[in-house]
Amino acid sequence: NTGRVLRSAHVAHKYSNDYKNSQDWGSLQPGETSSPMTVEYSTGLLTTGRDWWAVTWEYSGEERVYYTSPVNFRGLIDWLESAGSVVIQAALAAAAAAESAGTATAAGAAAGAAITRMLLSSESTDGFKQHILRDEDAGQVTSIVINADNTVEWRSPSGTSSTGSSAYGAFPVTDFVGSCGEGSASGVPMVVSSPKGLQPNEQVSVNGNTDLSACLVGNDGACVYGITLNAKPGVLYDYDIVVDARGPSGFGSGSIYLAFTDQTGDTYKLSVYSSSRSKHTVSYNSQKPAIMKIYWSDYGFSV
Repeated sequence: NTGRVLRSAHVAHKYSNDYKNSQDWGSLQPGETSSPMTVEYSTGLLTTGRDWWAVTWEYSGEERVYYTSPVNFRGLIDWLESAGSVVIQAALAAAAAAESAGTATAAGAAAGAAITRMLLSSESTDGFKQHILRDEDAGQVTSIVINADNTVEWRSPSGTSSTGSSAYGAFPVTDFVGSCGEGSASGVPMVVSSPKGLQPNEQVSVNGNTDLSACLVGNDGACVYGITLNAKPGVLYDYDIVVDARGPSGFGSGSIYLAFTDQTGDTYKLSVYSSSRSKHTVSYNSQKPAIMKIYWSDYGFSV
């Protein structure tokens, strides 16, 4: 239910450590249902096992892999940030190159398949979502649904479960246009805009450049290096604007002030005063979350 073509999709299932099942699928069109996979599990009065699941997928045209991310997925992140990063980046690059050439990459060689294989090789349930199968699910279909907001649902005759997702790899880029420089006039912030808007799980470029540090600048060395919009449905706020920035250096140098206006016209603000480069987050909810305008200034302002 994403409305987008999936280049590949992958499911891993384990019933405690008694049974392990996985399957990979190639291209799936919007609204399409894949061929089925069979999983094994036990039920009954004396059984103590649980069903654990991991789902990964890639969208056509992206060099990113998405994966279900329940609260216990720290071990997966550690793997992605260390040894796994080389494997995943190579698989994503190969898939993108094959897609550009008009050829298909085997689903089992995709980045998502590498992640599910890694998870299944572990005896831990770290990185898995629990969705328990019961007697009435035996021989029936449990649908795993990927939604447009990248949440994932398990729909079984016995009940449903859901979780959010995260992504690894390069964000798609949305370009903003406008003048670069320091917003040094009080009450007159600098501004760049995009007719398309920054969508969830995308990053900002300004005038074609994703390194914003020469464009979004403030006094005394303040600058913004990068901006992304992350979707995180299922928690208190659905969206995070993540700003990689540093504030002005020197005593009394103040802050660099930023504001972000979404498609509804609502504006979200951030000020960065620390001169150490770090990431800052603005969280919000919106029915139309795309960021249409970005403002910055040496002074606080209203828009």
